[in-house]
Amino acid sequence: MTSMVAVFVMGMATSCSHDDGGSGYDALQSSYITAFNNTFGQPAEDQDWGFGTGGTNTRGMTRSMADYADHKGSMQPVEWYQDSNDGWKWKTRVYTFPSAPEFPTDKPSNAEYYAGGYKSFNGGTIWMDENTSKHVEVQGYCDMYVVKSGTGSGNVTIESTSKWYVGNVAYGQKIRVFVCPGVTLKIPTNDAGNLQSKVEYYFAPGSSLICDTRLPLNDTRIYMATSTTTTVPELEVNNGGIFYNMGTANIAGKITVENGNSIIVNDGELNATSLQTKGSGRVENNAEVTISDYTIINSNYNIWVNNGHYKTKYFAYTATSSSVINNCFLEVEENFMMNIADGSGSFKIDAGGGVLTKNFYGGGRFTAKDNNNNDVTFNGGPFKIEMGSKALFKVTGTASLNALASGIATAHYGFEGVGSDYAVFQADKVIKEGLGEGNVAYSGRLYVSAGEHFAQGYSGQYPFIHYYDGCSEQNVYAPGFQSGTPAITINPSPCNPGFGGISGGRGPEDYDVRIIAEDLTAKQGSDFDFNDVVFDVNYTSATSATITLRAAGGTLPLTVAGHDVHSLFNAAEKEMINTNAPARDGGVERDPVSFDITGIDRDLRGKDIVILVKKDDKWVELMANKGVAAAKIAVKPTFQWCDEYVNIESVYPKFKEWVKNKDVVWYE
Repeated sequence: MTSMVAVFVMGMATSCSHDDGGSGYDALQSSYITAFNNTFGQPAEDQDWGFGTGGTNTRGMTRSMADYADHKGSMQPVEWYQDSNDGWKWKTRVYTFPSAPEFPTDKPSNAEYYAGGYKSFNGGTIWMDENTSKHVEVQGYCDMYVVKSGTGSGNVTIESTSKWYVGNVAYGQKIRVFVCPGVTLKIPTNDAGNLQSKVEYYFAPGSSLICDTRLPLNDTRIYMATSTTTTVPELEVNNGGIFYNMGTANIAGKITVENGNSIIVNDGELNATSLQTKGSGRVENNAEVTISDYTIINSNYNIWVNNGHYKTKYFAYTATSSSVINNCFLEVEENFMMNIADGSGSFKIDAGGGVLTKNFYGGGRFTAKDNNNNDVTFNGGPFKIEMGSKALFKVTGTASLNALASGIATAHYGFEGVGSDYAVFQADKVIKEGLGEGNVAYSGRLYVSAGEHFAQGYSGQYPFIHYYDGCSEQNVYAPGFQSGTPAITINPSPCNPGFGGISGGRGPEDYDVRIIAEDLTAKQGSDFDFNDVVFDVNYTSATSATITLRAAGGTLPLTVAGHDVHSLFNAAEKEMINTNAPARDGGVERDPVSFDITGIDRDLRGKDIVILVKKDDKWVELMANKGVAAAKIAVKPTFQWCDEYVNIESVYPKFKEWVKNKDVVWYE
């Protein structure tokens, strides 16, 4: 099986199953439970059939930088500066974010012990530990090591409750604070707002940073190594400050990065309620960012670059920056909102990058938060999405396009393919609101694929849809335009949800879980082969996923999330698909088939994806309740399903043992 036929249809997947200890089953389900128990024994009370946390041994939902490195684009941002050699004219130049520093893990042998209290240093190296006075006041310039001297297990928390003042740095110098493994440095509440400029904090692996109040970094720099944790309620980076995270940073409230070329770089896991950029604030994500509410970009001088997976509930871009760049995967759970005013800004997606959003508002007629948490209403204006080769902008709900701008003919406001190969704008529904000089321009090497798309028409002399640079109505695939889907394949990757027929490039590591199922016809001693349907799940958001059907060995009508399996495989119900059944018995081979679903919960790991089988003119659900014989099981995406007529215990001898003890490893 070397190719995949993609069917992009939306369907709800809501299970009414519950862990009821065996009550509430119909006769067919009860008969199956009896046969299962007689064959494999009574399941353990805590047996969750792989659907519990960690139960499937699947890839983690959190990836590292390395997972994205081979898939991300390489587009570089630019910064504005005044050229002193050319009359202080404003110009742009390529900007490079700082890279990770070195993190010392122990004090040098020549370091001087600091017992606490006021002291000014003119260079040299000092160290402190949990025995140092609770009054810390270090000035001048030096290197300062914070170490754990005790031998007890776990981290020691060092909190200078009387005073924490490290600053008043000598001109042209700096103080470096090295927090060593085994130390949790807690910034006192009274002193958190007084961290000093020209002071740099380096947290080595195994150390932590805690603060119980808002933590402003005004030209203060904090570097967190791998295997560190940061726990603060709010983080403000300002006036040249830097927060560089390689560990896990949990910010309970908002993050602001503003003015003075302040910088946030994330190479690890960064979680916050909101992220707001102001002035010349700069943000780079190279791994995993999760924002539970708003991401706000509203300055012409902002730099925002995503080289990993950036997930946010709302994404509001209402400025004219030329350096808002998605090199990998941006996931917006609700609304992506964009209005750049009349300027040259754009949202850029480099080759192979992807955006997945529920709704998209391009231009006006939306309300978004500003940096002061006020609602701001937009009623039409430019937007522009520039997309490299095989970039994908996918809207699972509605895209509302309202450029309505006077410069649409020259600036090509809308979607533009700028690479050597085509990009794809895909949406379930594309609508227009408002009248002006055009709602959208489709330009360059671009395909549009939509379930619904507003028809061409005119507002006075201006068309609703403009076409430029080789793009035309022939590039739009929607009812009333071209039929079918564009002839382009974009392979799924950690940076892109994928589009079209997949001819390779996707491995098991790109899926989250595989589900194998038995259609309730098995009897005691018969073939419990768990291949009546086999499918993989790749979550595209907390509530949506792509389902990839792999096999269907059952010969009864069967649906997954409401979609008829045999129909999608283009096979008869009596045919057994991809299970090595003999041709004389109806065995056939088919390419895998994909479709999209919504209305699920990623935390349930596929348990809520409903599988129904029809027998005796009645549809019955395949269940997987805790402690009760299961008709579906969650396994790793690398799991090899059984051939037809082969009992699962014959291939996996420890299966029976696992039924009675979920901690048994029954397959590799």
